[in-house]
Amino acid sequence: MFPEPVSGDFNPVLLYYLNIDKKFRFVVQRVGKTVFFIRRENSPTQTIPDVRGYGHAFPEAYTTWDAEKDQVKDAIKSDSAKEDEKSVDQSLSAFNDNSVSSYHLTDKVLTKEIGGGYIPQAAIFDLKTRSIRRKNQGFLGEQLPRLWISQIPNIVLAFNRFGVFEEIQKTDAREMIENWETEEEDNLRRLVALHLRGFLLP
Repeated sequence: MFPEPVSGDFNPVLLYYLNIDKKFRFVVQRVGKTVFFIRRENSPTQTIPDVRGYGHAFPEAYTTWDAEKDQVKDAIKSDSAKEDEKSVDQSLSAFNDNSVSSYHLTDKVLTKEIGGGYIPQAAIFDLKTRSIRRKNQGFLGEQLPRLWISQIPNIVLAFNRFGVFEEIQKTDAREMIENWETEEEDNLRRLVALHLRGFLLP
C-alpha cells in the first residue's frame, strides 16, 4: 500500500524538516499495513490576542454569481422574509400537529444522476489577505512550502487599507515552486523517508 498524504497533516512535518520553528502534535497509529497520522490541534477555546483582519470579507466581496444563482439567492431571501412574518403562535401550532402522512412508492426504479464537474488543478488558487502597509514583506516565499505540499499552482495576494482591498495580485507560482523544490531536495528526501518508513517496517 502506498501512502496518500493529506497536505494539512504533512505541512507541519515539512516545516520541521525545513528548520522552521512551529509546534505541532501527532498521534501515529498503525493498523496492519495502514499508518494513520492524526493531528492534535490546540484547544478550540484557545484565542490569539490582538488579532485583527479583513480576510473574511474578501471572498464575499469579490465573488460573482451568475443570473441563475442570483435568482436562487433572491428566492431564499424572499422565503426567509415570509418565514419571519409568521407569528410565534403559528410556529408553535405547527409543532403541535403530530399527524404523520404516509407515502407509497409507485416506481421502484432508481435513477442515478451525476452532479458537479471536474475542476482542473490550474483553476485552484490559495488566497492570502494582508494590510497594504505590509505589502513589501515578501509573503510569497513563506507560502511556497504549503503550495508545494498541496500542489496549488496559483496564489492570490490581496492588500487592504482599513478593510478596503486596493490591490490584488494573482501569481502563477509553478516556476517558483519548482525552484524551491530543487533547493530543498535534501529536506524533502528526509520527509519522504519518514513517511515511507511507517509503511515499510515489518
